Amino acid sequence: MSSTRLALVALVAACAAPSAVAEAAPPDNATTSVDRFSLETGRLGRSEIQLLTVSAPPGAVSGGQALFEVRGVRPGERLRLTRNGTAVRRDFARVGSDTRRGSIGGLRRGANQVVAEVDRGGRKLRARLRVANHSIRGPIISGPQQKPFFCRTEDAGLGAARDTDCSAAARVEWFYRSALDQGYERLDDPFAPYPGDVMRTTTSSGETVPWVVRVESRTINRGITRIAVLDDPAARGREAPLDPAWNGRMTYAFGESCGVGYQQGRNSVSDVLGGLPVGLSGDSIFATIYGLADRIGEGDVVAISTMTTFGVYCNPLVSAESLMMIQEHVAEQFGAPIERVVGVGGSGGALQQYNAVNNYPGLLDGALPVASFTDIPSTAMTVVDCGLLGDYWRSTALDWSDAQKAAVAGHRTARICPDWEDTFLSRLDPARGCDGAVPDEVRYDRLRNPDGVRCTLQDATASFWGRDRETGFARRPYDNVGVQYGLRALRSGAISPEQFVDLNRRIGGFDLDARNTVARTRMEPAVARRAYRFGLVIGRGSLPRTPVIDLATYLDLIPVADIHDIVRPFQVRARLAQRTGSTASQSIWRGVSTPPDGRIALDEWIDQLEDSDAAGRPAAVRTVRPPAAQDSCVLAPAGSRADLPDGLTLPLGPRVPLAPDAASGSSPGLAFPIGAFIPNEQKAGEGVCDAAFPAISSVRTQAGGPFADDKIKCRRKPVDPGDYRGALRDTRIQELRAIFRDGVCDWSKPAVGDVERSIVWPSLGDGRGNDRPSTLRWRAASSG
Repeated sequence: MSSTRLALVALVAACAAPSAVAEAAPPDNATTSVDRFSLETGRLGRSEIQLLTVSAPPGAVSGGQALFEVRGVRPGERLRLTRNGTAVRRDFARVGSDTRRGSIGGLRRGANQVVAEVDRGGRKLRARLRVANHSIRGPIISGPQQKPFFCRTEDAGLGAARDTDCSAAARVEWFYRSALDQGYERLDDPFAPYPGDVMRTTTSSGETVPWVVRVESRTINRGITRIAVLDDPAARGREAPLDPAWNGRMTYAFGESCGVGYQQGRNSVSDVLGGLPVGLSGDSIFATIYGLADRIGEGDVVAISTMTTFGVYCNPLVSAESLMMIQEHVAEQFGAPIERVVGVGGSGGALQQYNAVNNYPGLLDGALPVASFTDIPSTAMTVVDCGLLGDYWRSTALDWSDAQKAAVAGHRTARICPDWEDTFLSRLDPARGCDGAVPDEVRYDRLRNPDGVRCTLQDATASFWGRDRETGFARRPYDNVGVQYGLRALRSGAISPEQFVDLNRRIGGFDLDARNTVARTRMEPAVARRAYRFGLVIGRGSLPRTPVIDLATYLDLIPVADIHDIVRPFQVRARLAQRTGSTASQSIWRGVSTPPDGRIALDEWIDQLEDSDAAGRPAAVRTVRPPAAQDSCVLAPAGSRADLPDGLTLPLGPRVPLAPDAASGSSPGLAFPIGAFIPNEQKAGEGVCDAAFPAISSVRTQAGGPFADDKIKCRRKPVDPGDYRGALRDTRIQELRAIFRDGVCDWSKPAVGDVERSIVWPSLGDGRGNDRPSTLRWRAASSG
């Protein structure tokens, strides 16, 4: 079997256990593990058949159907299938010498049993597989869903919601790409002859077809989902089944930013087709560089969802769950597992890719993050630290220069911290953190509505942080007890002893309502343990198993995107180095590059992995990385390609195409051939590339913490005069001992709650059981 894969895993026994609406199914036969990347199960015995799901893990099926394979069926043998004791009449197609594949619907909610049976030499070979079916509305692995939840289906053009989970009727539309201006035009009757200006494209499979795109819009896991693929309805006719010009691959575009949810979010058809988004904003500034139009033209399925848009809901479990369910839907609709899934996305979209790669290996075969971050807890440290620093600098009587502020914050400029404050500090305020789609009257107010919706990131994701028994509010994954802000700046002489002591005396913390407090903010040790064990702080999971080309676009000096400092990919690299001893699964292209630049190299890298076995995959990722995917310093005005709007309308009315090759009706987008890719190992603080695009530091690193920036709650030690390298006199040391009565951070020790390995494929279940993290395992049933 080739490296087909819908990247998945399956289920712990609890997830496959009987639900409230179905009796327990009998146990499986003997089972064997399924490789999450290739769907391989190992060699079959001579008198053995295997039954497995290939669209989703058997304990994580949704929507009442699943795509199955039966392996080991010899030519001429009759295959019989039953679902919960009822014969399945649907034929399974032969997809190899000994493999049959087909879809089985009618699965009831909860536990089901599917049986495959073959007669061989008078002996019945029987494989029984338990299948747990869930609602297409979710959840499956993300635990209890948010309530209240406000619908946006009408805003997204899907009509009124049908239920409280914001479901809407599926809609299918067709669009063609015009050779006149490269814009998309709707086809009112896609089965009629196409207009004369329709472009043509040649897919990666070598098929030349009209550039006609089928866009399906539906709700999956409460998110508004758009799925685009090349299709030729006029050629196949009205009565023929769907037969897209699909190359077996998926490009998945993750949305950016970070929001608290309680609402569905909205997107549009144009977002999945590619091109400049309507109403470009701080939550979509990277969308135009993803090259989605090119990927559709190559034959990929391209998909997006509001539940994988962190600006709607910043929840890595819901993101992974939604991607899993969308992949299942595509595989079942097209009748084949997805061979390859590559992620693209910037900022919060990059964060989701790193979380998926670390925690859910196989969900993505490769990743192309842009303007990266590591994870939510580590990034939140910067947001809160910058908020506290901003309050201090606005209130202190001491003079601080911009250079001194930057030295404490660890940034290239003093503007980055204020940008963090302006952009995300409100997400810590229970009264201000919600999107405008959440009505004011339901929101928390300390005096007027203390039982209202608390619009903080931790309350929005209380399912994995837990709640305080006394207040009922979510526990906070933030701590600055013992942190000596500006320690490195003091040692270097960038700030004075007076500034250092005053800063650490007055920095304080935030209470649960985001009000300043004299006391520092404390995180419960149990919260820290959960963050590390559950993979919410990445680096202790499966990063080495998936190729990543990090497009480290240099934005440190651009005011509108100033929070995207280039140090973040190097923090991921530092975590790889300290946990695995190798950083070769991550390639950094520092400078100016875009996902289309990296896609060819990433595909070549993935191609080389297809023959690697599951056990040897981390080593294979390191050893087969092609020269084209090596670290590089990229010097170019804007990468190599960018999606564009249809064209420009001149003052007197005529439209002109923006792309120079538009009239040929071939390649879309705008090419920037000027530039250079200079292969060389990317190291923070070293080399010519670092001189042009320096990776600086972070607030916690400047406080003496590790460059990896992954210690969210430090262990402490008494104040040690040796730490200041002669920069402080005895009187200042005594002041610090009074400030840090419980000690200062001992960065040489592991963080509170740290683990050597985090859970792989973590699950909180479907919201009906306990919320203890569990590991999902995927099995195939065997007749052996």
